[in-house]
Amino acid sequence: MLLTLKKWGNSSAIRLPKSLLEEVGIHDDASFEAEVKDGSIVLKEKKEVESLEELFSDFDTESYFRNKDTLEYDWGKPQGKEIF
Repeated sequence: MLLTLKKWGNSSAIRLPKSLLEEVGIHDDASFEAEVKDGSIVLKEKKEVESLEELFSDFDTESYFRNKDTLEYDWGKPQGKEIF
């Protein structure tokens, strides 16, 4: 399938045919992650995070908390009506 890159404001765009999107199961208003791989542009549909656990599933808490200095931060003196 041949697609054409066209000017769209200050950017460029490619219109994807409905049949192509249906073939891979992508719906309107989907979000994508784009990367350059071996000189090609690769688009991957970004799936919505369903839970907080899923969002932090690859978070390495051991390495994060290894340095105890990361447990507390000094933000300075209150600047407004903060309650402590």
